[in-house]
Amino acid sequence: MSYITLKNDRKRRRQARTITFLITAATLTGAAHMVGATDQLVELLQQLIATTTSSQPVA
Repeated sequence: MSYITLKNDRKRRRQARTITFLITAATLTGAAHMVGATDQLVELLQQLIATTTSSQPVA
């Protein structure tokens, strides 16, 4: 195989991984939205933000 062929194969595999990731992320996001998990996720993130640790000394 020539260098150009190998280079194109690597490029196609990289593009395929990116497209696969985007489709998987979109599917999982859509499923979470349909189940209603996004509302719970927003509440969880708000709790995490509210319970951040302080960098100042305690005593």
